[in-house]
Amino acid sequence: MRIKNYSGFLRMLRESAEEIGLDIWDCDSDSFATYMNDLTDLGWEFEVKKRFFSECDYNAGTYDKPRTIQVGRALDFPICFARDGKIVLTPCYQLELTVRGDDPEEGFFSGFLPFLKGVAGDELGLEMYAYDGDYRERDDADLGSLALDKIGYGEGKYGITGFTYGDGSIDEDLILIFVGKDREVTAEEYCSYMKWDLDPEKVKIDGSAIWVRKDQDDLVRAVEYRGDVNLDEILIPGDVDYHMWESDNSDVESVIRYHLTDEALKAAVRKMISDWGFEELVSMSGEAGLDLEGMDQEQAIDALVGERFQSALTSLSKDYEPMEDVARDYESWDAMSRADKFYDEVQENFDDALSDVLTFQKDEHMSEWQGGDKKWYHMYRYWVRITGEMMFDLWRYSDWEYSDFSNYGPDFISDWLDTQNSVRMSAVGEPYGDVNKEEFSKEMIATHLAMGQ
Repeated sequence: MRIKNYSGFLRMLRESAEEIGLDIWDCDSDSFATYMNDLTDLGWEFEVKKRFFSECDYNAGTYDKPRTIQVGRALDFPICFARDGKIVLTPCYQLELTVRGDDPEEGFFSGFLPFLKGVAGDELGLEMYAYDGDYRERDDADLGSLALDKIGYGEGKYGITGFTYGDGSIDEDLILIFVGKDREVTAEEYCSYMKWDLDPEKVKIDGSAIWVRKDQDDLVRAVEYRGDVNLDEILIPGDVDYHMWESDNSDVESVIRYHLTDEALKAAVRKMISDWGFEELVSMSGEAGLDLEGMDQEQAIDALVGERFQSALTSLSKDYEPMEDVARDYESWDAMSRADKFYDEVQENFDDALSDVLTFQKDEHMSEWQGGDKKWYHMYRYWVRITGEMMFDLWRYSDWEYSDFSNYGPDFISDWLDTQNSVRMSAVGEPYGDVNKEEFSKEMIATHLAMGQ
């Protein structure tokens, strides 16, 4: 072997890996030919590709019994991993050796590969890894790099001549990865390399974090809700049909005793006097069990409002149209209050469930838009942080490559969610109403109990 030539080969890798910026690959297959003469003279072929090295968590177990291991992969796109306010990229060269041509001498690879690793590590500060050629598709626990001294060449399983590993055969390709030093880039530089459009209405950058805007209807698919209504029927319109909530306290007696202020009750009595006359009010109050004889109007009003249980005022209010209107309005207010509380709790539980799978920021106010059905809709707008794990999953499960990420842009979150199991959201029970007594009373005075109405 030409040790000098191999050292030059590795030195070229090191110098290329230390270049500033993202465009750090300046070698092609022809550049490596000089340093691979021992193989190319035998008719062997190899291919060099510029790649990014990434280590990601991988479930080597099952869904019921997960077992997480960390595996290294050379990808044609940089995964967005952040560290100390910067995005960290690790460039590498991937060299693929393909079984072609004459057989090398026995023991060639078992000596050659450890030698390369030693030179790369001890002299040049580069890490070298070897992988079975089908490592991308393998779905078992043996996903790490191969022990170099166990790699050979000869007759393996089924009498097939090719690369061997221990006592067994591996794929016809052997992949060598030479890993350079970590490089830190800004989020803007990263997006520029990925050819992502930084439309401020859709993407925002905060330090090393890249956030993508997602409307709530895009995120509903990530959450499973086991309630009596469909989740998208609540969150996408942005409101709840309050007619589904029937009030338990809509009768006149309950409204008088619990939901109107003394000021509103006094306004109701003054209106009765205006409509019936004071003498009629005194007479009807007597029939209802409250003696108002000898009192002036203000004393009579105080007596009716201040009576324990307000039985006489309740009796006077039955079949009295303004008070029946107040009771009906309270039913609507109570139903709307319950609907609002139900929506708020659904929204809160949705956000809690969503936070199990996504890191997000949520706009304080809802956005409003008109659909094709001419109805107005209200939804929250979320800003979701993209992660390296998302990109790795899309590469692993959906075969995404640089061209996919580049063409699609940073908004690949919905596609990533399709690769994940939905998270369950806590169901919401039937809420109690919470009508503001002061606000309701003021509104009833203005709409039903004012003099002259």
